[in-house]
Amino acid sequence: MKASIECAIGEIMQDKRQTTRFETTCEVEFRSGGIIQRGTSLDLSLNGLFIETDVRFSPHTILDILIHLPDGTISRLKGKVVRSLGNGIGVEIIEKDSSYLHYYSSCLLEPKPHAALREH
Repeated sequence: MKASIECAIGEIMQDKRQTTRFETTCEVEFRSGGIIQRGTSLDLSLNGLFIETDVRFSPHTILDILIHLPDGTISRLKGKVVRSLGNGIGVEIIEKDSSYLHYYSSCLLEPKPHAALREH
């Protein structure tokens, strides 16, 4: 069994990735080729996020991303599409700003005391 801990943005999800992934819902704006699209992040980690959207991109497409974090800050990221699924896109973060790093770190350091165990 793997432990899951609730944070300000939701549940920590652990899997085969090298960094902790948090469930979260944030508004996201992303752009490739000058066209701005909108979506919702469903989870994020230090090096990636999943964006729920109807828009599909080919793998390796570079995106400029604005993510409206739950703490009220807006983070500017650069990402590379690693997969397109029926409900969205998986993005590897290749450039991140201090707002994103601060927010991610704060979730690692401030888990809620009522941890739940759950298998993935």
